[in-house]
Amino acid sequence: MTALDIYAREARHVGLSGPSENNATSFAVRDPGASETPEVEFHRPPIGEGSAPLATPAPSIFKADPGLGDAYEVARRVRRAVRPVLTVEATSTCNLLCEGCFYFHDDFEPLDEPEQVEVWRAFFQHRYDEGDRYAVFHGAEPALKQDRLLAAGELFSRGIVYTNGTIRMSPDIPFVRCVSIWGDEHSTTKIRGAGVYRKALRNFENDDKARFSVVVNAQNYRSLPQIAEDMHAAGVSATISYFSPSFSYMEKIRAAAPNDRRFFRFSNAKDNMLLSPEEFARIRDMMDELTAKYPDTVIQGRAFNDWLTAPGGRYELGEDGVAGMCAVRPRFGHEMYATDLKPIREKCALADNDCTECRVTQVATTSLLHGLKYYASSAEDVAFWVECALQAGRVFLRDDDTEVWGEGPPSMHDWREHFGVLTPPPR
Repeated sequence: MTALDIYAREARHVGLSGPSENNATSFAVRDPGASETPEVEFHRPPIGEGSAPLATPAPSIFKADPGLGDAYEVARRVRRAVRPVLTVEATSTCNLLCEGCFYFHDDFEPLDEPEQVEVWRAFFQHRYDEGDRYAVFHGAEPALKQDRLLAAGELFSRGIVYTNGTIRMSPDIPFVRCVSIWGDEHSTTKIRGAGVYRKALRNFENDDKARFSVVVNAQNYRSLPQIAEDMHAAGVSATISYFSPSFSYMEKIRAAAPNDRRFFRFSNAKDNMLLSPEEFARIRDMMDELTAKYPDTVIQGRAFNDWLTAPGGRYELGEDGVAGMCAVRPRFGHEMYATDLKPIREKCALADNDCTECRVTQVATTSLLHGLKYYASSAEDVAFWVECALQAGRVFLRDDDTEVWGEGPPSMHDWREHFGVLTPPPR
């Protein structure tokens, strides 16, 4: 049974929209009293759809717009810098109980983890010798096992650690810290089960390696202006991601499952974290204002954000319901390992997440970064790809990576002015 079949089945019981023939699907629970979604034309199709792929843009594109050519070269350096990729689940231990957690799904069973750091050091050496150059650490909470991160940092100079921000990280760990935020003080306490919002800000205040990731959902999107202000005051940069439901989460809502005391504490058909099309439209307007007001804080490209929040799935799906062009799958020079240091052969790094409604910014920017061939046919397409690639670089690479950025990275708000690009990416 495919992902589309799963959602189509009994979707009417909780007011979920089912799949359409053109993959324009959305599974947010609808408010019966809400107005219809305003008509908005989005020009960028899901990854993998559209015109026949080209290997690289035609030289004539850059002759007409030399600034776009300069930006394109930087974007290419970004792409080279973040592969080949090694993704590792650093630990299966966590200190929070987040609503709708993608890691601790219902079928989760912890694996045996080597406790000796020498085992991890030997593993990293092996993978480095095999050619991996960019390290990604996720799982439950990697900051609980910083000796493993330090061992990786002895070899890998580039990488990213996904953390909930509750634990300070050693300055000797060379990697970007992607600090997940699930709202302001009020919504964080409800969603994460603990009041850790201010703690995360304190732990990573003025940390030039920190990239906050605000996971926007129906519980917290109204507080985006306050969150952006707080990020600005803390001297950190932030991207906006969007809550992407797991199969487990959606199955429980659809089945009206009873709430528990762990990862499904309050959600039901009427009160949950799923964003409706109307809410996405409001968020787009809010983001336009916030990126203009805090250009050095909110590092989200306008065209990319429009694409990510557009109606319908963001990836072309195969018959198995899995996104074929998703770059966080174990392919495309991407090796994935579990906490027992054995290879992962599941569909992607977020095994329980549904591809149909995946709007995780880090996944999307990575996939777009490696999907240049789908965005090479026109100057407008190339400008869109360049914006996505630059945003990926702002997230996955440090600002002092002179090999990629030279004197420094551009602001996502005015990257076109930075390079003198004439061609705007389409909205």
